[in-house]
Amino acid sequence: LMASWQAAILQTALRWLVKRRTTIPIDPVKVRRRIHARRLPAALLARITPLNVNGIGGDRVSLSGLDAESSNLGVLYLHGGGYFFCSPQTHRPMTLGLAAHLRAPLFVPQYRLAPEAPYPAALDDAFEVYRHLQAREPQRRWLIAGDSAGGGLSLALAVRIRDAGLPAPLALLLYSPWTDLSCSGDSLRRNDHSCSIFTAAGVRDGARFYRAQYPADHPGISPLFADLRGLPPMLIFAAKEEALLDDSTRLVERARAVGVEVMYECVSGVPHVWPIFQRVLPEGRDTMRHTAAFVENLVARADYRASGALGATDAGGDDTAAAGAVHALDRPCTPAYSASRSVL
Repeated sequence: LMASWQAAILQTALRWLVKRRTTIPIDPVKVRRRIHARRLPAALLARITPLNVNGIGGDRVSLSGLDAESSNLGVLYLHGGGYFFCSPQTHRPMTLGLAAHLRAPLFVPQYRLAPEAPYPAALDDAFEVYRHLQAREPQRRWLIAGDSAGGGLSLALAVRIRDAGLPAPLALLLYSPWTDLSCSGDSLRRNDHSCSIFTAAGVRDGARFYRAQYPADHPGISPLFADLRGLPPMLIFAAKEEALLDDSTRLVERARAVGVEVMYECVSGVPHVWPIFQRVLPEGRDTMRHTAAFVENLVARADYRASGALGATDAGGDDTAAAGAVHALDRPCTPAYSASRSVL
């Protein structure tokens, strides 16, 4: 299938408005000012209230009329932005879309940003918010989701949660995750021209703000290189032409190699983190529907296990039939799918 005409127009616009700016050295203050001046519109039915966890602010996001308060799901969403820009406000089109499709509230912290607060500040803030939410509302089934840098932060957070012995989230939902700040993926070179947002030089320039004095392959900064054993199931989306493609493909390989369940979708003809443009992109709406179906499947499996039907299998995927079902949903790089087509 061909990418939608909306995606083709958007890709052209992004090349002109965004990518051409990545050829000059990054000034975080100017980038923040420009991004916040061009925030995407949010849904009219948004229900957004302040989030405050021990001084960490942010959004609590849901949609009016969906009775999200009664859902036993909760989502900790970590926004992207290279660890040095963007906010819960810039990502409301993404978080409101997830809230609508999952019929659950999203908790979106404003974690501290580099270069003023480099690693491990963002990870510390994310961990504190998850620990607080899980302790305050243990009845919820928690998901952790994030895009780009927020996707990498979500993965690093899952590793820290495991190491700290806290209850694990039900799953990780990762959209074009940036998992390797050492920038060793070949797609940086291979897709330097085809990516509509980033250049390889721009990605490398941006990575220095968050890692500061730490080595770029530190597993807390580049969780691609962390020990991934025992992590919850992952849903990973990537765009075939994006510079960060190999941050996803290598994560899929490494996670599966240690027994983590992974569903992977790679889509052609769309930009980095395309679901944030779901109001105009049919591919973005498809991705949201696929996310909801994936979560519904995991919830059903968890309910089935809780009923005792599967016996003493663990949540990491020892049940062969259940793991096989997730792998059967895998979609390596494919053309963009139509609004009426679903893989679930």
